[in-house]
Amino acid sequence: SKPWMEVMLQAQAMLAGIGVEVSVNPWTTTYHTGRGRALHKGQDFRLMVGETGSGNGMTACPLCENWQSYLNEYFCWIARELDPVALWVEDDWRLHNHGSEMGYGGCFCSHCIERFSSSIGKTVSREEVVSCVTQPGNPHPMRAQWIDFARQSLAEPAENLATALKEVRPDMRIGFMTSIPDIQSIEGRDWNQLMDIWTSEGERYLIRPHMPPYTEEPPITASPGFSRQTIATLDRSADIYPELENSPRCGQYSGSHAYSAWEIINGILYGSRGITINHFDNMGMNTWYDRDFGKALARHRPVFEALMPIGIDDRKARGVKVLFSPDIANHKWTGPGASGAVAKMYTGEDPEKLKTAGRSLNDLQANSVEWSKVFYVLGISHAFTRNIDGSPGDVFAVSDQTLRCFNDEEIKKLLSQSVILDLPSVEVLVQRGFGELIGIQ
Repeated sequence: SKPWMEVMLQAQAMLAGIGVEVSVNPWTTTYHTGRGRALHKGQDFRLMVGETGSGNGMTACPLCENWQSYLNEYFCWIARELDPVALWVEDDWRLHNHGSEMGYGGCFCSHCIERFSSSIGKTVSREEVVSCVTQPGNPHPMRAQWIDFARQSLAEPAENLATALKEVRPDMRIGFMTSIPDIQSIEGRDWNQLMDIWTSEGERYLIRPHMPPYTEEPPITASPGFSRQTIATLDRSADIYPELENSPRCGQYSGSHAYSAWEIINGILYGSRGITINHFDNMGMNTWYDRDFGKALARHRPVFEALMPIGIDDRKARGVKVLFSPDIANHKWTGPGASGAVAKMYTGEDPEKLKTAGRSLNDLQANSVEWSKVFYVLGISHAFTRNIDGSPGDVFAVSDQTLRCFNDEEIKKLLSQSVILDLPSVEVLVQRGFGELIGIQ
């Protein structure tokens, strides 16, 4: 890393001359996926074990003390040498999406299984945990216990890293990249707990929302619903710098100049204060093949400059209220037949071979913001909310199994207002005895 640090220090000095501050994203934490790599000498880490019993050879268990010490030392060295205005923690600070061979992900290593067993007062195996957590129908009590354990396994190393970084650079901000809220619900992601760990009291959150798609598609079908749902989970004001991917997964680059400019404008329209651009080709060529990218964005700069002073805050958005719950994974019912298909999709294996009863934690993923995609095509203004309390004239929209997150009294209150339902929502209401209230037998 030392040669790269020398380059960053030179760039920092150059940029300071035009009033530009430097932040840094070290990119990996637990490590995204193996891709055939192996640990370096001295990286004596206990590795993550996925629901399938497999690892990827690289990703560390987040409760591994050696990994935590290594990461703290490395990130503190970066902070000390560069003194950046902010350090961004990458979204591989997670349990899911570490390679298809691991299924949903982990961590189901022996240490985590033993610690979880101790916390619930019962010795369990990886296979038993996966089977109970993904049990079809009414969720097994172990699901809430496992999700709570998963939440703490990410919060503990976050607290240690934040403490170490604040000791080295107390004024440096810590930013966090995110992915899809409904997926992160499976690992019990408490957005405000985690952001409070990274953020000093009285300070605004610094967040980098996932902003799909990674490959250009018609803008009318590219709803920023995941980014907006992320913002709606936050209890504190935030400086939002979405992730703009522009590396050549499709053709020379994944997005044209015009599409990249459109994504930036779209970000501003839900309250972004800036943008973070991944602009590289994964082969070490940087922007060599696209020297005009900066000039292309510069042509759109007057539009950016006109929109920014408006100070848009997406949490003040009006229109149809798209209801969601950060705890959806605790409540979603998995169904017979679907589980094996999902497990096979994520592992490429016959799920019966995986000793997980043919099921996967990926089955707990919901689709909370499907209505957003519809409303974007139709040009209907909409907001995102966790709250069923509305004002006269409000209209709510509910999708998938979101209503399982609310008790009977809350459901009655919601149904006293105007509500747009999809078929799964109707099925949930009928099952719970509310069919008469919506005229459905």
